[in-house]
Amino acid sequence: GVDPASALIEGCCDILPLDAETRGEWRVWLDYWARAIHEPRLAAIHRDHYARITGAIAAALVDGAGFEPERANITADAIVAAVDGVGVRATVEPDQWPAARQRRTLAALLT
Repeated sequence: GVDPASALIEGCCDILPLDAETRGEWRVWLDYWARAIHEPRLAAIHRDHYARITGAIAAALVDGAGFEPERANITADAIVAAVDGVGVRATVEPDQWPAARQRRTLAALLT
C-alpha cells in the first residue's frame, strides 16, 4: 500500500496550480485574499475556511499518524503554509514554476 506520508504529499501536490485551469483557480483565490485583507466579512470567511482545512489535516495526523494534538496543529499550519507558498510563487511566476518544480519543492518542504 501507499504510505501515509506519500499520500499526504501527493494530495497536497494535487492542490497546486499545476496547469492552466488550476492556475486560473489560484488567481481567483489570490484576488479573494487581497479583498479579504480590507473586507472584514471576507476575512471571516477566509479564517473559517483555513480553520476547516487545518483542522481536517490535524485530525488526520492525530488519527492516522498518532501525532499529539499540539504537534498535529503546528504541522497542519506548516503544511498549509507550504502549499500556499509554492502555489503563490507558481501562480505569479508560471514560467519559472512548472508542475515538476512545484511538486519537487513541496515534497522537499513536507519531508
